[in-house]
Amino acid sequence: MVVALVVRLPWFDDALYGDEVQAFWDVSGRSLGDTLHLLAGNSTELSPPLFFVLAWVSERVFGSSPESLRVVSLAAGLGTIPLTYVLGRWTLGERAGWLGAAFVALSPFMIFYSCQARPYALMVLLCLVSTLALLRGLRGGGTKSWALYAIASCAAMYTHYTSAFLLVVQFAWALQAQPAARRSLLGANVAAAVGFVPWLPSLIEHSDSPGTKIYGLLEPFTFRNVRVDLGQLWLGSPLDPISDVPGLPLAILAGAALVVGAVMYLRTRPWPHDAGLLAALTFGVPLATAAYSAIRDTVWNPQNLIASWPGFAVLAGAVLTGALASRAARVAAAVAVLAAFAVGAVQGFDVNRQRPDYDAIAQHIAETGRGGEPVVNQRDLAPGAVDSLDVAFAQLPESERYRVIRLGAPPLRRILRAPPFTHIPSASGEDVARQAARLAGSGMLFVVLPTRVPPDVLARARRERTTSTLDSPILVKLGAFFAALPARFELVDVYTTTGFSRGTVYAYAARS
Repeated sequence: MVVALVVRLPWFDDALYGDEVQAFWDVSGRSLGDTLHLLAGNSTELSPPLFFVLAWVSERVFGSSPESLRVVSLAAGLGTIPLTYVLGRWTLGERAGWLGAAFVALSPFMIFYSCQARPYALMVLLCLVSTLALLRGLRGGGTKSWALYAIASCAAMYTHYTSAFLLVVQFAWALQAQPAARRSLLGANVAAAVGFVPWLPSLIEHSDSPGTKIYGLLEPFTFRNVRVDLGQLWLGSPLDPISDVPGLPLAILAGAALVVGAVMYLRTRPWPHDAGLLAALTFGVPLATAAYSAIRDTVWNPQNLIASWPGFAVLAGAVLTGALASRAARVAAAVAVLAAFAVGAVQGFDVNRQRPDYDAIAQHIAETGRGGEPVVNQRDLAPGAVDSLDVAFAQLPESERYRVIRLGAPPLRRILRAPPFTHIPSASGEDVARQAARLAGSGMLFVVLPTRVPPDVLARARRERTTSTLDSPILVKLGAFFAALPARFELVDVYTTTGFSRGTVYAYAARS
């Protein structure tokens, strides 16, 4: 637990990024009623409310900050570790539990989502509690165990809709494995379903939302993406290919140890009864997600498979400690897999593998400018109305905030006045350049890009008055902006922040 906390801390105070900015928008500075209203189909957020309610409480306790929005995930991610040990101890043995808990503690994938202001870590914890309560109920735990199973299952559905895949898989396993307990099993699931009924209208509205197509646009459901995503889920990081984290040699070594251990494990007789549950949790969730994605709008994405991770960790611990012939082989295999996770965890200390530091970008502009200068922002990854720079400025004192002009996206005020997912055309690059120049007058203007573009490339676009220098479709409006920027503005400063996407500020000052 101590090691797990240490390797998570570098991620915990990152600037909010990507989907996290939507959590900030839905929670920060709002009443609980306003937050629930936004989540019930009145924003671009398509998740159920439990995580956001807890994040709202956390913000009231700790104040508005990235850390206060992430503390729920951090607590859930750390809590998953001892419960994974319990899952191993109750099923495939104490050694499998110890090793599985170590895998959860060190996995770069689990580290990242333990420090993200999103529902995934909480979903893992609640699904794991559901599994443990189910096991206790099947073994004669009585009414309290079945009640906990129903409550945890219902809470998991109130956290993230994809928890349904794990809940269905473990229900199917229990229905087949324990016929004598079917009445209690069915009763608990009916109770969980009844508890979820109040949110059912919102689920229906979310499932019909245009936002459900985002997964298919960002990551089409293809065999290649399935292969890559499973590698990142089980051995790597959500941000890097396994060739980078933990690195191809370690990934191959760890993968080989797991495959050989699994083959030997399958040859053992008798096959442990509870191994079926762990196998169902490990492989049934990806299979159920794939089946759904094949017939509906795809929800295939590695984070949507994360609820299977404790089952995978314990099963991996079992095949590494219980099937290989000699003690030396078991130790070597376990060390190989632990080394892959440990190296990946240590790589997370590299600031250039972490989230882009938009807080530093906002602070740099506040310290460099005199106040009031326009900031032209080409948006980084963000699914909703606001993005990382909006959130970074919102957390500064009001006197240090700047007017942001969006390049390649509609003005924020227009988005907020329209229904979610309404298509609003954005201004052309030329229009943004004219607006920014008018607001800057004889002073400065700032341009924020989500990646570093060499200044000579931008200068050539301005000099040649052409957009062809920037040939990426994403950068067409950026090229048009620089081509139309008045010649009186000269580049006086370039500031590049840290992170896997090198956000960069270009400061331009008008010649006197």
